[in-house]
Amino acid sequence: MLVAGGAGFLGREVAEYLLRKGYDVFVLDPLADSHSMEGIKTIRGKSVISIY
Repeated sequence: MLVAGGAGFLGREVAEYLLRKGYDVFVLDPLADSHSMEGIKTIRGKSVISIY
């Protein structure tokens, strides 16, 4: 499953929901602001396949 903007608040919530449901998750995010890195830390290390 592709989640665009996955490092933002809403995208991170969607990505975590999909992970809990057993989906493989691809996150696409430009990491344009410093808060995006905090969002990545909460989902990194789980079944997220790639962060671009």
